[in-house]
Formats: sequence, C-alpha cells, structure tokens
Amino acid sequence: MFNLRTLTIRTVEIPLKYPFKTSKLNETDRQTIILELSDGKTSGFGEAPGVSIPIFSEEYNESAVLTIKKFFSNPLLNATSIKEFNDETNWIKGNNFARHGCEAVLYDYLAKCENIPLSKMLKASKTTVECQVSLGITSYEKLKLNIAEAAKTGFKRIKIKIDQKNNIEMLKKIKKEFPKLELTADANCAFSERDLPLLEKIDELELKMLEQPFGAYDLLLHSKLQKRIETPICLDESIPNPAVARDAIEMEACRIINVKPARVGGITRSLEIAELSTKNGIKCWIGGLLETSVGRSLNIAIAATNNFTLPNDINPPLRYLTQDIAEGLEFEKNMAKVPATTGIGIKINSALLEKYTVDKLVIK
Repeated sequence: MFNLRTLTIRTVEIPLKYPFKTSKLNETDRQTIILELSDGKTSGFGEAPGVSIPIFSEEYNESAVLTIKKFFSNPLLNATSIKEFNDETNWIKGNNFARHGCEAVLYDYLAKCENIPLSKMLKASKTTVECQVSLGITSYEKLKLNIAEAAKTGFKRIKIKIDQKNNIEMLKKIKKEFPKLELTADANCAFSERDLPLLEKIDELELKMLEQPFGAYDLLLHSKLQKRIETPICLDESIPNPAVARDAIEMEACRIINVKPARVGGITRSLEIAELSTKNGIKCWIGGLLETSVGRSLNIAIAATNNFTLPNDINPPLRYLTQDIAEGLEFEKNMAKVPATTGIGIKINSALLEKYTVDKLVIK
C-alpha cells in the first residue's frame, strides 16, 4: 500500500563548462527537467533531458512540463507499477521526453520502495558499462586537444560531430593524427540526398559507424546509403519508438541503433527496441543528452542489460557541467560502474538543486 504522493517538477538550468555545438544546436547552459515523486518517506527522482526549443522533435521543455501537469501527473501519482502507469497513459501520442521523465521517476521510486537497485529491477547482468566520448563541433585545433585529453583519460572510442563544413576532410586529418582510436561520426541530420556522393566516400575512413546523416523521417534515404557503403549507419533521431525501429530494420536503413531513453519514450520502450534489434542482428548502445547524474545513473542501469553491446554515451556529468545536482556515480577511465545501492543509486544535493532551479511546480 502506497502513501499519498507529491510530484515536484523543476526546470533546472546549469552552465556548461564549454559550449556544446552540433549541426542543429549550440548550448552554453544545460536546461533540463528534474522530477521528484515523494510520499513523505520515500522520494524518487527522474530527468526529462529535453531542450528549450523544438529542434530535435516537436517537444521542448516548456511543453513537456505542461504535458506532465495536464496528462501524466494523475496516473503517475496513483500508479502502483510501471505497467499500470503505461497502460493508463498509452493513449497519449508523442511527448516522449515527458513520458520518459515520468516513467524514470516512477522506476526510481518503486525500486527504492522495494529496497533494490534499479539495475536489479531491470534484470541487468553487468557491473560496469563501457563508455565513449562525444565531442561537439569546434575548431580543428581545439578538437585535437579534446581528443587527446579523452584518449589520455582512457577512452578508446571517440564520437565526433560533423556537419556540412566539418566532415570527410576533417575526419581524415583526425584519423591520421589518432590512428589507434576508434572513431565514429554523428551528423545530427546535417545532410540531404544531394550529399550522397560525398557520403559514399566514408568507407575510406574505416569509421565504426556513421550516425544519422539524413533527416529524422528519411528512412528510405538512409536505406539507400547503407546499401552503397560498408560503414554501419546508426540511426538516432529517426527512431522515436519500437514501431519505427521495426520499419527501419526491415528497410535495412541501419545496422546500429542509438537508443536514447528520453527520445523513445522511456525505459520500457528502450528495452523493447534493444530486444527487437538483437533478434534481427542490429547492435544497440545508449546515447546521451548532457544529463545530470539523475539521468546518467538511469542510463547506466539500462546499458547494463544484455542487449546493449557497444560503448555508450555515458560520461561523468562534470565533464561538461560546471556543477552537478547529485553525487555517487563512479567512473574509471572509459568504464562506468553500475550503482549497487537502492534506486538509481545517487544522492541528491538539495542545495545545488535549489540553486539551479529556475521554475518549480508542485502537484498533489
């Protein structure tokens, strides 16, 4: 039997140590949504790591807060299981970041009520997960320094953001400078069909993958390119749910899927996509969205399940945030330790959480 609960929705804004630039966005502060579900005795935390503008999907932070308030909060306050919450909210279309934040906070709350780690609730088998570093678009000299620093720390795989100006020739220079590192490239939808001749040259770089070269809805174009190159295409923005993942696999539009739990609508859907992919010979890994430790700890627990087999975008939040709102995550070189304490396995720093909260809504 559960006590009466309170849901607190906080919009948090933390300065970044350095701007993080992709082909679509340039962030200097990380704005994210932190949810707290409490019955006065037990508190669960979850993160909906969206952005302030609708650039990756139709959803953005303000809209996510409104959707949580109007549609997700009541089922969340009353659910006694993850299945019950999902059954009550499956009618809500889209709004994946909002859905993910709510499912995440409920998972943490329920795991704490059962006094078990989230990884155990998810039947995860790993005690550590391998990580990679994702580097944003910057000058070539700065990029070289960032790569050298990551390699010195112990990272073996580096993901480099590319766009119309920074692509094949830049990657050639990086490959020559760092021949022993495993490199991947992420275009964040920067290219179009007219760029097919350029991208068909990608094989000479021997990249571990080319991530999301075309637009989110261009499955056919991804399929066309994948049939022409040996380099595995990894889909990210194109995969909002298990149904589209199934279509992408059947169309041979990719050989790898970057599963971002917030983008696909939660843990349940992440695990479903990973299981579907594994059955069809598609590899998966967990992608990152510059989360605080609240989101990162949950991502680690998911990555610890069996169907995630490639290095994940999971780094210590203090690599990019000036301060974090929680502590307890452990990293050694390119490995993240799976938390063994209850729930998501971190301790919230209440003072810093309040310091960086720019808006707060309490629902009972």
